[in-house]
Amino acid sequence: EQNPSPEGIYELTRKISLKTAIQYFAFTKDLSVCRDCSFVTGGFVDRCPNCNSTRIDYWSRITGYYQNISGWNKGKIAELRDRARYGTQGNVIALKSKK
Repeated sequence: EQNPSPEGIYELTRKISLKTAIQYFAFTKDLSVCRDCSFVTGGFVDRCPNCNSTRIDYWSRITGYYQNISGWNKGKIAELRDRARYGTQGNVIALKSKK
């Protein structure tokens, strides 16, 4: 989600902690960074919501720290695509195949 509410994050954390056997989980906010105006927005977007540019860099993390995914090898990109993404309402968020 681009901008999940604090309440939604709390409720999702609570549900994971109390209703599953998961022992480790992490929240990762994928980011889009405009190369023209430097605007940063949550999620992967095709156009900058600030200046409408399509010159976008995508940032995420697989190994514990954020990186621009343009430098990732095919294996890391495949892992990024394979990871499950859930919104705070429990909805699955699909990663577009373009990334």
